[in-house]
Amino acid sequence: MGRVGALTLQQVKDNIKIGDLLADSLANLNTKVSDATLDTNTATRTPKAHEATHVNGGADDIDSALAGGAIPALATSKITSGRFPVDRLPALTDEKIWKGTGTNVEEIALPGRAIATGSYTGDGGVAGRDIPTGFKCCLVILVDTTTPSGNCFFLTPTTSLGNDPASDRFVWVHLHATDGFTVGDGGADDGNDDTHEFKWFAIEE
Repeated sequence: MGRVGALTLQQVKDNIKIGDLLADSLANLNTKVSDATLDTNTATRTPKAHEATHVNGGADDIDSALAGGAIPALATSKITSGRFPVDRLPALTDEKIWKGTGTNVEEIALPGRAIATGSYTGDGGVAGRDIPTGFKCCLVILVDTTTPSGNCFFLTPTTSLGNDPASDRFVWVHLHATDGFTVGDGGADDGNDDTHEFKWFAIEE
């Protein structure tokens, strides 16, 4: 009978067997573990470094997300808060801005209206004289700078206002259908008094 604390022959054999198993496992760990599952120890697997770059049409999830058609379909959980830096935004056509369409965006021209000013000398005609501004107008302010009282007209698509409350004002002085305004129309020389100087201010429709 052995001493207390001493190993029996069987215990020594068992320890040697365990040691061999540990050595074998550590030596072959990288070659016997599958990178897909842990149900086999026969396939050799070599660790693969992570891709340094991702491209549209590549094989992994990041590559697939780079495709244009995939961007609108990204799950909410994949969209982070904050703002993109300017250098990461898509390019826009010069003088264009984005406008929401409800489901996407589209490029549109910068909103704005042209403004023009000018002057002319009346010729006394009463058959209608067109004064071009270069665009269809939504408002024209016309001033007679010769008359001491300074006759003034405010022309809109539906109204012609002036310091003369005549009911035929809209017939005599009015906006043109496509460009500028018309004076001295309908048998009256309003806005076209002979030799009078007129100045106007116009806003595009």
